[in-house]
Amino acid sequence: MNYILIAIGTIMFLFLYWLFIHNKKQKLLKEINALVVLTKIKIYEEFEKTIQNNNNKETAFLAGAMTNSLFGEKTDNENAKQFLEEHRAEVDHELSKIKNNKELCKIITQAYKMNIIARTNLRTSTEENVPDPVSLEKLKRLGIWIDGLESPSPKTFILMAQEYYKKV
Repeated sequence: MNYILIAIGTIMFLFLYWLFIHNKKQKLLKEINALVVLTKIKIYEEFEKTIQNNNNKETAFLAGAMTNSLFGEKTDNENAKQFLEEHRAEVDHELSKIKNNKELCKIITQAYKMNIIARTNLRTSTEENVPDPVSLEKLKRLGIWIDGLESPSPKTFILMAQEYYKKV
């Protein structure tokens, strides 16, 4: 009889754990994922401000290509794809300037890490939306990736991201 009660208690504990803790974790991961997306938007906006170009449409495409390239994301927009093919050297040149902005390098490094963590744990990773592994190598080659930087906790990433949003 005691074994049955222990088994029932264990099953109830596991169910309650899954119900409360697992759901809390999923909610936090979704929040982090949303913050990563918002961080990418803010990075895009920062690029858009710093690019010295008279053509607004071209500036928007260049800022978008830079942001997508940093995070290894592909676009479905045919115009954006064509722009990237025609302006790859300009995109890479603009990206090479980022290494001088250590604060931005830190934000990009931490957002990249949190993006992988959130997508992996939310199981939203598919071949289409997983960052291209080449993008990590590109970040390192361009001097943007900060080696040895401790991965942020969800709380520290949220605080860091919110601080960055205020500045941009």
